[in-house]
Amino acid sequence: MSSKPLSGINHKEYGVTSEGVCIFLDVALRNMGKDPTERPFTLKITGGTSGDVAGNAIKILNRDYGENAKIVGIVDHKGCCEDPSGLDLTELMRLVNNELSLEHFDESKLSSDGKFWSRDNPEGVVMCDSMHNRLQTDAFLPAGGLPNTIRTDNWEAFLTEDGSPSAPLIVEAANIFIEQQARVKLTEKGVLIVKDSSANKCGVICSAMEIIAHLLMSEGDFMDFRSTYVDDVLEHLRTLASKEATIMFDEYKKGDGSWETSLPGIAERISRVMNYSSDHIANQIQDCLDQPHILQLASSALLPSLREKAGDSLSLLPPGYIINMVAKHLSSQLVYHEGLDYVERSIPQDKFAMVAVQYAEETKRVSDMVDVIAKADIASGSKEEITELLRLGGPRIAVSRSKVFAPKAE
Repeated sequence: MSSKPLSGINHKEYGVTSEGVCIFLDVALRNMGKDPTERPFTLKITGGTSGDVAGNAIKILNRDYGENAKIVGIVDHKGCCEDPSGLDLTELMRLVNNELSLEHFDESKLSSDGKFWSRDNPEGVVMCDSMHNRLQTDAFLPAGGLPNTIRTDNWEAFLTEDGSPSAPLIVEAANIFIEQQARVKLTEKGVLIVKDSSANKCGVICSAMEIIAHLLMSEGDFMDFRSTYVDDVLEHLRTLASKEATIMFDEYKKGDGSWETSLPGIAERISRVMNYSSDHIANQIQDCLDQPHILQLASSALLPSLREKAGDSLSLLPPGYIINMVAKHLSSQLVYHEGLDYVERSIPQDKFAMVAVQYAEETKRVSDMVDVIAKADIASGSKEEITELLRLGGPRIAVSRSKVFAPKAE
């Protein structure tokens, strides 16, 4: 859908994948004790200024952190720019906005220690291909490059002479840049790796949101609505990425050092639990499509702007599509709000749908209660505390007290 030149949500134009990538980077840096809004941090990036994910990441880094984001190295198919003082962001933005490759970088913008390496000569090729290993930075964003660039037979090149990693954090903006066994080895060396399946999933989610809009609306109606919808989609993507990143690092802090409790292991577990729970929910509601609450749940899965614009057309969708949309929505709500342990260990398999549906209903009820409290005559500090407690524990407590829920037997 994003390939439609006029009526799609162009991923490169709106930077949908990069928005999620940069949220994961932000949360990771904060968990490392480096607030990117308060202090400078250094980055190296593969994938150039003319590329989708790398180019948009530069835009977002500039937007959110300004000069605090010090990109000390970036490489593309034409060359590599390096500067230990940080590459000139204004010059990088010029290249990004004009979709120009790094060979057009104005070298007068480099410091005395900066350098442009061209791939036109053998030495330049070596320097370009080794940039991601050589430069020591706070974080590495592989946002382009060949699959399995970091492999089982070369992962040690990412380490410095003393055996420490050249970057303690990797956020995999590009798919399969790192071979799985190399991830394991780097993780053992203390590298925090946000796996591609989490880091860049906002692109996939955006495509799904684009498809549902086109199923519910004519192309002409979507064109009139697109600007509003894109704003909602981008905000929703940031929210989802923030929720997943938060869960990931919360789980990591509880870890025992095993692969399963490493960041890549947790990313795999999140995907597994999401699929496991949504499959159970879909199987258990597939014969309930004629019940009004299923369409109500499908409506709640839509972004508010789309619900208002085209929610009445939901019943025209294929039944299987509605079932899967509801199942994915309920699954993500459970996982993101309550965490992995709750979904894996507390919900009986044969009651997944009942618990998930009631959880959604209780979440709505809590939201209504919060609105009432917001208007009530309660001391300011107490009001915030009450609403926070309701949001954090209200739905779960209400579900646990219901007749449909009985915790799994240990």
